[in-house]
Amino acid sequence: MEAFDFIVIGGGSSGSIVTARLADAGCSVCLLEAGPMDSKFWIHVPAGVAKVHGDPSVTWGYEVAGPAGTGRMTPARHGRVIGGSGSVNGMILNRGAAADYDGWASQGNAGWSYAEVLPYFMRTERRIGAGDDRYRGRSGPMPVTDSDWRHPLADAFHYAAVNSGLPDDPDLNGPAPDGVCRVQHNLHRGRRMSSARALLHPAMQRHGKNGTLDVRTGAQVLRILFEGMRAVGVRYAGPGGEVEVRARREVILCAGALASPKILQVSGIGSAALLQALDVPVVNALEGVGRNLQDHYHVRMSYGIRNAVTINSLASGPRFAVEVLKWLAGRPGLIRSSPLQMLATVRSRPDLPAPDVTLIFSPGSFTAVSGRVTTTPGASCIVWQMRPSSRGTVRAKSKDARDLPVIDPDYLSAEEDRRALVGGMRVLRRIFAAPPLSDYVTGENVPGVASADDAALLEFARTTGLTSFHFAGSNRMGPRSDALAVVDADLRVHGIDGLRVCDASIMPTIPSGNTNAASMMIGEKGADLILCRTAA
Repeated sequence: MEAFDFIVIGGGSSGSIVTARLADAGCSVCLLEAGPMDSKFWIHVPAGVAKVHGDPSVTWGYEVAGPAGTGRMTPARHGRVIGGSGSVNGMILNRGAAADYDGWASQGNAGWSYAEVLPYFMRTERRIGAGDDRYRGRSGPMPVTDSDWRHPLADAFHYAAVNSGLPDDPDLNGPAPDGVCRVQHNLHRGRRMSSARALLHPAMQRHGKNGTLDVRTGAQVLRILFEGMRAVGVRYAGPGGEVEVRARREVILCAGALASPKILQVSGIGSAALLQALDVPVVNALEGVGRNLQDHYHVRMSYGIRNAVTINSLASGPRFAVEVLKWLAGRPGLIRSSPLQMLATVRSRPDLPAPDVTLIFSPGSFTAVSGRVTTTPGASCIVWQMRPSSRGTVRAKSKDARDLPVIDPDYLSAEEDRRALVGGMRVLRRIFAAPPLSDYVTGENVPGVASADDAALLEFARTTGLTSFHFAGSNRMGPRSDALAVVDADLRVHGIDGLRVCDASIMPTIPSGNTNAASMMIGEKGADLILCRTAA
C-alpha cells in the first residue's frame, strides 16, 4: 500500500495552501480532491463566475433548507475542483474585523487572536496598489487588487453611501472596518488567482516530478482509516476503483464546512446517536461534529436604472463583443473584473457601537436563485448580517460518503438576525435614495415599494433569501472542556491521534467578512501548526 507523510483531503482554499507548504518543507504529500483539475477556461476569467458557479462539473449540488416554516430548499454550489470554492466564487478578499478573531481566542483557543493570525493573512498576500502596510502583505504569492474597471454606478453608490452618513473607509481589511470602499479581489491582470493558482500549482511544478507531491483528482474520500484511536490512512473512490493510501504522520481534513463533518461522521467520529442511526461503528463519540453550522444568509435588492450602461446591457449583443475585444487587448472592462464592485459595512440601527451588516453592490441586476444576468437594466445589492446568532446542522445522509449531506443552517431562527437583516435593508434604501445614485434610479424593483413595513421586509427575506456560500463552524475549535468542540487550538481532533481539520469548519464563530480570506489564513496557520512553526 502506498504511504505518504501526509494525506490532505480536499484541494480547496485551505487544502491547496496546506499541501503546498508541507511539500515545500520537504514532506511527502498526497492530496485527494473529489473534483477535476482547475483547467476549465471560465474558472480563470473573472466574469466567468456566472458560468462556473452553478456548473455541476466543478461544484457540489448541495441543497440547503430555508428558514423554518418556508419549506424552501435552495442550491448551495460549493467548489468541487482544485481550488475549491476559491475557483468559483466572487473573488472578494475581505477578512472581517479584529474582534472576530479576538473572540476566537477568548473562547479558549490560544494563538488565534487577531494579532496572532494577522501574519498569516499577510503571508499569503501581495497587495498591489494602496494599502496600510501594517495590515497588508506585500510579498506573498496571492495578488490582492482593486478592480481596474471603474463603473460610474459604483462611484455613484460610493458617494451616495457617504452622503447618507457612512464613513469613507479606504481599506475595509483593517482591524476595525467601518464604512464604504471599493472591493478588493484576488485577481490580477484579468485572471482569477485562487490559492491553487497562487500556491498549489507552483508547488506541483517544484515537487511533482520527484514524487513527493502527488495530486489526485476525481478521488472522492469514502472514509478515514483508523488503528485504535489513531488515523492511519484514507480509502477513496478513484477513476480505477477504490484505493487505500496510508499516512505515516497525519491525515489532514480540508474538505470544507459541509463535507468535512460528513466525512468524520461516516468514518465513525460524531454524535453516537447519529452514528448508530447510520449503522457506522463508533470510533470516537464527539457530539459537536456537524453542529454549530453558520452562514451569511443574504437578500438581494434590485433597482431600475436609467442613463447608465449596466452589466445587463454589456453582457449580450454588440456591447459584449466590444467587451471581448477589450479583454483580448488587456484593457479594463466587464470580463476582466468581478461584477461585485463596492462593499459597505453598516449599522442596522444607529446606536450600535460597530457595523453589523454588510452590503455588496453590483452595477447589474440578476435572477434571485441562479444569479444570471436579467434582460432589464438595473443595479443590485446583497445585504447580510455579519455575525449571525442562528446555528444549524450538517449530517451525513447515509454511511455512504458519496451521498450528499443534509444541511439545515436554521436561518433567521434568532430574533437578532431577523432584526439586523431588516435594518440593513432599510439602510440600503436610504443609500439608493441619496444623490448621486438617486439620479440614476427609476424605482425599486425587488422587493418593491409594497414591502413598506418591517413585517413585509422580513417576509421577503424569509421567502427569497439565499446562502452566501460562507458555511463555517461545523467542526468547532475549542478546549476539551467544551462539550461541542471537535478540534483543539492546534486543529487536532479531540481524542484522535494523527488527524486534524484545517478549513472553515473549525471556526468557532463566523467572521464578519467573506470567509475565503479566513479559510486561506487557516491553511497557512494550520501548516505551521503541523510543522511546529510559528509565524515570522
